[in-house]
Amino acid sequence: MAGLRTIDLGDLSILCGTSRLGEIRRRVVETLKPGEEAVVVTRDPETWYALTSLGDELGYELIESSKDPEGRYLVRIRMKNS
Repeated sequence: MAGLRTIDLGDLSILCGTSRLGEIRRRVVETLKPGEEAVVVTRDPETWYALTSLGDELGYELIESSKDPEGRYLVRIRMKNS
């Protein structure tokens, strides 16, 4: 995943679902261009689940998802071309 933009969301577990969605939209979706790929990093399973299941709604394609040895969730996405 070298060379890809990395967006670290940290731990958003204290947020309700609607606020979490808003943070993902603001910090990830609104910062990427159509066709651009990024690796989004989070530390909580709720945000990981949101990232892996809301791609159609937010306009991105899920490429891969994994958990590293340090317990971080890594989600690789590609923005759809409108």
